[in-house]
Amino acid sequence: MAIAAVLFIAAECALILRASLPSILLWSVVAIVGTATVVSFAVVADYFPPELAGRANGALNVLHFGWAFLAQYATGLILEQWSANDGHRPVQAYQAAFGFNVALQIATFLWFALPWFRSFASWVGSICLEMSASTFEPAESVGLYQNSAILLPPDDDAEW
Repeated sequence: MAIAAVLFIAAECALILRASLPSILLWSVVAIVGTATVVSFAVVADYFPPELAGRANGALNVLHFGWAFLAQYATGLILEQWSANDGHRPVQAYQAAFGFNVALQIATFLWFALPWFRSFASWVGSICLEMSASTFEPAESVGLYQNSAILLPPDDDAEW
């Protein structure tokens, strides 16, 4: 889901910024990756007990339709801030409207990825602690036993 979201956002940004890529390629990425949201129905069932999975998927379906409605309505409101010329809004209007949608997508992606960022930071921190503990020679204890950290090597045969 995260990879699909990043591809989706990247393709939208390329369209908004009018990158020198074929628009059919970018719109194809948006269309193909945009269908990845159906995977969320399978994922959400894993987070709920079997007797509640149907209700959770129903709520997710309502959420999908609700957010689609709000995104389309907000896009229309933003586009109406520019006057139409021969029934069309200027390119800047579409860039602003789609830019607003992409900004929301980036914010929700960061919220979605926050637990991963925290676990990654914790993992990097644990590696740094292991490296610093293994690179120094044993020295005399300077502080109290209760205030010091003890790093033990993993022992698979230990009984706790």
